Amino acid sequence: MHYSVRLLLLSLFILLLPVGKISAQNYNVDSLKQIVASAKHDTIKLGAISYILINIPGEGKEYNYYRDKFKSIANIGLKSNPDPETKKQYFSALGMYNVYKSYETMQTDIVTSIKYIDKSIEYFTKADDKRNLSSAYVGVGTLYYKIGNREKAISNFFKGLKQFELLKDNEGIAYASQNIANAYGSESSSKAVPYFFKALEYYKDESVLSLQDKAQKAYLLASLGDYYINAKDCGNANLYFEKSLAVAKQVEDGNLLSELYCRQGKAEERCNKNYAKALGLYDQALKIGTLDENRARALLNKGHVQLLQKSYKEAEKNLNEALVLERKVGYLNARKDALGYLYDLYKQTGNYKKAVDIIDRYNRAKDSLDEEKSHDALTKQQLTYDYEKRELQSKLAQERRLSEIKLENERQNTRKDIMIAVIAMIVVILIISLVYLYKYFKQKNIITANKNNELRQKLLLTQMNPHFIFNSVDNIQSLIYADKNDEAVNYLTKFSKLTRQILEHSTEDYITLDEELSMTKNYLAIQQLLYNNNFTYTVDADDDIDAEFILLPPMLTQPFIENAVKHGLKNTQEGGKINVRFYMHNDSLFFEVTDNGTGIIAKEDDNKHRSLATQIVTERLKGNANRKTIDIEISNIVDNEKVQGVITRFEIPYIKDI
Repeated sequence: MHYSVRLLLLSLFILLLPVGKISAQNYNVDSLKQIVASAKHDTIKLGAISYILINIPGEGKEYNYYRDKFKSIANIGLKSNPDPETKKQYFSALGMYNVYKSYETMQTDIVTSIKYIDKSIEYFTKADDKRNLSSAYVGVGTLYYKIGNREKAISNFFKGLKQFELLKDNEGIAYASQNIANAYGSESSSKAVPYFFKALEYYKDESVLSLQDKAQKAYLLASLGDYYINAKDCGNANLYFEKSLAVAKQVEDGNLLSELYCRQGKAEERCNKNYAKALGLYDQALKIGTLDENRARALLNKGHVQLLQKSYKEAEKNLNEALVLERKVGYLNARKDALGYLYDLYKQTGNYKKAVDIIDRYNRAKDSLDEEKSHDALTKQQLTYDYEKRELQSKLAQERRLSEIKLENERQNTRKDIMIAVIAMIVVILIISLVYLYKYFKQKNIITANKNNELRQKLLLTQMNPHFIFNSVDNIQSLIYADKNDEAVNYLTKFSKLTRQILEHSTEDYITLDEELSMTKNYLAIQQLLYNNNFTYTVDADDDIDAEFILLPPMLTQPFIENAVKHGLKNTQEGGKINVRFYMHNDSLFFEVTDNGTGIIAKEDDNKHRSLATQIVTERLKGNANRKTIDIEISNIVDNEKVQGVITRFEIPYIKDI
């Protein structure tokens, strides 16, 4: 089969593999061969081989090697039990293999060619490859049409058209419609016309057509012209042949133009009786055509017109040349027509001896053609039988399938009843379990809430112990007696505010960091009064902290600040320092308090108080943060082996209120 014809026939078959990444525009044949040799994945190899097979001559050792390798890779891949999607790709590949085999045999054994296409339809169906399945239906239709079985040809064309329409594949719709039109048009049926124009719709926008699209459009317009010749509508025949030539000239393919000039010449000859113009078109066809088939057709048509014009010498020469070319291409119809024209020529010129020789050759050619038609008829009967047998087998398989479905439905109903009973039992067990869990967690929450309340009370007692209240009031009273009324009022205000804050916050789960800072400052101001201003203090939050939008559990820091004042500065008469700081580290909030006292010493009372504070706050943090361990770091500040004070720090769980 000539390469350009094979490429045209295969153009609508697209293997749905990862080769979508491998474009024939980006890789030449040698590059594709390298991909086959080096690719790790079978599907990529298959995609590359599919392009190689289209782009090398369709015969010879190289073609056979890659075609068989294509099949081998797909079969081995299927045996490896791939995932469902990969399995579909292997089935598509086997479908394409059978397409290749079909087109290899269509010129020599039409029955085998149809069997290969039927096999490809099975594989494309398994692969759910609707695009290639649609093309296969149209492909097998062309084979049935070739042997004269228009009924089955048109049936398959319509199957393909229906699938292409479901896929909204305009190119495929045009492909199927053109074949339907040609099938109807061969008998000048008016049914052909809508499908000719349906196919033409795809080629409407000239700006987006490829050269192959333009060639297809030219053939389609010429086929429409042939239809109008058969329908004896010469006006439309001439119109569509002119349109066909206009499109074909854009393609610049000599053989395409050669065939179209021959077709238009027949229109001038049969419709317009314009023999001079017909001869001019045949000469143009001979001038640019290189295929023996096209040249044989042009010489035959030219000889026939010259016979009609009684230009016997020129007619004899051209008809004999057509016979020589016919022997090379096996164009049996052309042989019969050429011999028939020569017989008429020799009769008209009185050369009866040659006429007798020619009539004998003509009869042999006619007999050969009749034998071929008989063979086609026998083939048609055989294929009809095979087709009907497949249809019967399909119906039997469908009946078996329906029986299996019915049996499976009964089994499913039984399984369904069992499943409903099991589900009902599970639901009952779940309900009982949920009731138990509800009661269990409710009791646990009550216990946890009681425990948290106890912790709040302990924290409240650490902040509002009677000794602290008595000393605070006593010191404020001393300021009043000392006639330091402004200072007394200031401290009284802070004390009352602190008392209110402690009482209010003791019932809250979270307060803002801004409120915590305010309460801490008030507390340290009162402590400063109690300790005769023998220390200074700072209370800060880092600049990257928005204190108004950070929520944290209340009353956590005060026990450690109290430790820093009461125990850290216990022996300090003046110059004491207390620094409180809140800072962020790795999106975690930390509290830190330092003093410049004598450090941690092994005194039982001090350690007992620190341990009590640590225990209470640790338990409180556990409840709020839902964490198993809370690390509270308390250590001496040492400089040159000398204790400079104590630092206490720990992470505080917080919530961002945005």
